[in-house]
Order: sequence, then structure tokens, then C-alpha cells
Amino acid sequence: MAINCAAIPSTLLEGILFGTTKGAFTGAVDKAGLLELAQGGILFLDELNSLPVLLQTKLLRVLEDRRVRRLGSSRETPVDLKIISALNDSPFQAIKEGRLRSDLFYRLGVIIISLPPLRERLDDIKPLLSHFLKKLGGLLGRQGRRFSPEAVQLLEAHSWPGNVRELEHTVEAALNLIDPLDLVIKPEHLKATLSLRPPQPAFSPIQGEEPDDEAAEMAFLTQALSRNRGNVAKAARSLGYSPQRLHYRMKKLGLSGTAHKPR
Repeated sequence: MAINCAAIPSTLLEGILFGTTKGAFTGAVDKAGLLELAQGGILFLDELNSLPVLLQTKLLRVLEDRRVRRLGSSRETPVDLKIISALNDSPFQAIKEGRLRSDLFYRLGVIIISLPPLRERLDDIKPLLSHFLKKLGGLLGRQGRRFSPEAVQLLEAHSWPGNVRELEHTVEAALNLIDPLDLVIKPEHLKATLSLRPPQPAFSPIQGEEPDDEAAEMAFLTQALSRNRGNVAKAARSLGYSPQRLHYRMKKLGLSGTAHKPR
């Protein structure tokens, strides 16, 4: 079972999570909350950092005691479930700002998985494109479509501020824009959607002109690596890239940072 903690008003969230008892408030009925309904299974709490701090305290008590008390009741019910939670922000920043209880975070964080933004894992773009083409192609009656190499290159050059959701939206838009008789999605089917957000180019201008081929990009990146004596992290900062992004482009072009280190 899943719930987005940011999508429900805090006045309703307590009853939805913990359940209610008849007479607890006007119109209240005896109703199990998600913590009871997920008995023996898994409850996914999305955007946990949006859960009000008071409810975080109650949730921590449930995790410690493995018992839940419905709103307005004096009786506790044993619960046995697993909880998966997700945050759309740095948990340490949320703790610092008082939006997330540290004891709750460490109680839930038995196993912590950090998912980098899409711009730092560009190798995931191709498998994600394949997945979204199958998923959305069937829904829109556009099965069997594929992206041209030029379109893929354009997608790999984008900064993806909206992460995977933005990529899915871009694929959906392209499938709607492509001619029903065409099988190949081309850059012209993407540019209108990508222009809605400021893109981060895969390479930066050289002498005021943006390179439009791999040779120019290779020359530009080689120049940056040489200036920084082969230090990929420093070269990335000078270009305004993340180190992961620069590593990705170097891998694509067959460049090595060691070749630019001083002897």
C-alpha cells in the first residue's frame, strides 16, 4: 500500500494513517488506517519529509512498539508490517531545518538507497526510453517506435531538471507529435518539449560558437582536461558539469584523463 504524505491535508492524514473511532470527531466512523490495512505487507510512505512532525512522533511510536492506536480510541492494535519511505529532499537538510525528526529517519533508515538525479546517470536514458516506449506506445497506439541516434544524443545532452518524470513526459509528447505513419522519433519531435526547460548542453561554446559535432566536442573537452592537468573533477567544475556527466561524455568520446596528466 502507498501514500504520498504531501498530497493529503494534515487534518486528514492522521486518520488515514492511524485509523479512526466512531465519535472521535463529527462524522467519524470506525475505520482502520493504512498501518492496520498493510498488516503482513509493506506500506510505502512517499515524500516522508512532508509528514507533519507531530505525526512523525506518532509514527515513531508505532515503529518502536509495533502497536497502533486509532484516533479517538484507547485500545491499541498489534501491527506487523514493513515500511519503505522516500524523500524528495536531502534528509540531513530536512533534519537541520526541523522538517524531519532525526530519530524517525534513523529508525526507518536501516537500508538507505541514494538515487542520483538523471543528469548524473545518463547511461540510464536508453533503457528508460525503451521502457517508456513500450509503456506509452501501447496506451497511445504508437507501438514499434524508436528514437533516432540524433534524438538520443539530444536527450543525453539535456540536464533533466524534472528527472525521470520529465523524460517520461518528453517520450509521451514525442509519441503524440510523430506522424502516425512514421516509426522513428527525430530531434524535431523533441525540441518543443525540451525547450520548456532550460537545457544544459552536452558541451559548451568554443570561441562563442557551440560545436555541432563530436570532433568539436572532443577538442573542447580535451582542452578543458589539459587546462586542469587531467583532473576530471576540476575540469568538470570549470565546465559547469557534474563529474559524473563529464565522465559520461569522456566515455562516449573515448577520452582519458590520465593522458592529460603531467609527466
